Amino acid sequence: MAHPTNGTLFVRDSRTKQEYEIPIVDNAVLAVDFKNIRGYSDGSKMRGLLLYDPGLQNTAIKRSQISSSDARGLPMIRGYSVEQLYSLQSDFEDLFHLMVLGKYPTPEEKEILRHTFAQEMINVPDTVVAAIKAFPPSSTGMSMMLAGLSAYLASYDHAIPAKQGGNLYHNNPRLANKAAIKTTAAYAVVLGLTISHRKGIPFAPAQANKSFYENLFNMMGMADPITKLPNPLYIDVFRRAAILNADNGMTHSTFLTLVAGSALPDPLSCLISATSAAYGPLHYGAQEATWNNLIEIETKENVPAFLEQVKRRERRLFGYGHRVHKTEDPRLAIIKGLLKELNVSPATIPLMEIAYEIDRLAALDQYFTSRGLSANADFYFGFLIHAFGFDPDMITLANLAMRILGLMAHWREAMDQEIKLFRPLHIYTGPKQRITAARL
Repeated sequence: MAHPTNGTLFVRDSRTKQEYEIPIVDNAVLAVDFKNIRGYSDGSKMRGLLLYDPGLQNTAIKRSQISSSDARGLPMIRGYSVEQLYSLQSDFEDLFHLMVLGKYPTPEEKEILRHTFAQEMINVPDTVVAAIKAFPPSSTGMSMMLAGLSAYLASYDHAIPAKQGGNLYHNNPRLANKAAIKTTAAYAVVLGLTISHRKGIPFAPAQANKSFYENLFNMMGMADPITKLPNPLYIDVFRRAAILNADNGMTHSTFLTLVAGSALPDPLSCLISATSAAYGPLHYGAQEATWNNLIEIETKENVPAFLEQVKRRERRLFGYGHRVHKTEDPRLAIIKGLLKELNVSPATIPLMEIAYEIDRLAALDQYFTSRGLSANADFYFGFLIHAFGFDPDMITLANLAMRILGLMAHWREAMDQEIKLFRPLHIYTGPKQRITAARL
């Protein structure tokens, strides 16, 4: 028997003895309904009751049809399970059509989208190339990416709503679809330019007859120099990793995409906001931080001392614990399987030996087990990204080449929904009255 998700929440305010009825719809209540609950201060009514939720730990900000989780905690994309998408051999074009354009494509629709992506990636503004080449090759990849994406935006200022006098994309499906495709292609091109420049190799332009992933790997210089084709195994593993990584609900970067999008700018501006935020060590930057942690530990013999520092809160163990996955991260088993397919082991990446030792000792330590702390996907995903040929400081950007599917899907969905500008409140805790010089 299914339990009801709709109903009524009965609230009694002990301050005023007033009682309120708040509707429950889809197991949620509207925060604005609590504004009617008012206490008294000095005989006058206070402002409505606020819902205090630092970090939005229990706040839903939108209704979405894009993704959910199955009973195991693995992603479901518009009702498709990971296994179904694997069995369909779903490519980037399939996922983009499903997530961003709203339905799984027919072969004809997939080919149209593939061709459109290829054409967008072929047309690279000269200013974008110049922006990347202006950096020393040793520069941080994120800095190059943000500059390249900004240069892309400057080359298409007709796509900037404010410059055109107002809204362009909200409730305009045709233009929103086109912009999402162009933004995604721009990201792939700038990533390719950045990696090629850092490697000191010529940029290989996209080809009209190649798929999105084939062009991406080729532009990044991760293809055979003669055949211009990437390793088919790498493409297949990257494809499956992307299915697993395409969306994970309302992550920090997804939220930033929507916060920026609520002001109705272009999607590339939203992507720039999300890309910057993703580099933080509490988001995708955790994978690079994990890598650097392992380097600092040096050998597995030093792991016990490191974990003791973590327990004393002197060090942070990145890649452990998760806001959503409170027990073992269900994505971890799949990631470890993909690592095996690429023959990645401590013999090929010595840092993995230290990671395995952390895992082994943490599983035996009550400090970690009692808190439900275990490795999440970030702890091992960096090894997978590195196996494709990405430098450690490019791991975040490589992840976003997959997660851009979810970012653009949520932006595109928002463009069809009622727009509410994100403008949260805060609780002031400072002095009630200005302290003047005379009172000092």
